[in-house]
Amino acid sequence: RWVLATFLGGLIAAAAATGVWFLMPAGKHQAKALIRLRQKPSELTKNQEDFDTFRRDQIVILLGHDLTMRTLGEPSIASLETTKTSEDPVRWIEEGLKVKDVSPTILAVTLPGDIPEDLVKILDMHVKKYIDDASAYDRRTRDDLMKRLEALAERLKGEIQAKERAIQLMIDAN
Repeated sequence: RWVLATFLGGLIAAAAATGVWFLMPAGKHQAKALIRLRQKPSELTKNQEDFDTFRRDQIVILLGHDLTMRTLGEPSIASLETTKTSEDPVRWIEEGLKVKDVSPTILAVTLPGDIPEDLVKILDMHVKKYIDDASAYDRRTRDDLMKRLEALAERLKGEIQAKERAIQLMIDAN
């Protein structure tokens, strides 16, 4: 009897373990990246609400479809086993990618999955594209401001020269 009880107990335990195994969520690993949001000097005069809006905007951009598509469009990412074997890699990334505030200026971006090396490469590319976009936007904004300031400086320089000529004419007239 004890042999039969042991056999049946082992069989039931194996069935339960198999059931638990299949019910566990996919993705035993998780890649994580931290992004520090930089408060620009021009934003220091703004209130905290403005920075909160900026932070929420960055989360939306990180989770955005466009960034995901451009990440998957990279040959180094498209050739990974994780993306090749996924039925819908776009949906897999969009559903798996999570962004969380870990401090007022730091966002944690995570992506769960089965192949750690692939997860790291995918998340690194995603964050790199985000940072490239943010840097390009900052550069364009800075360049536009520089052009406006240079135009203003030229205009003021012209006004100063005109006033200096007017003063010189008054001096010469006296």
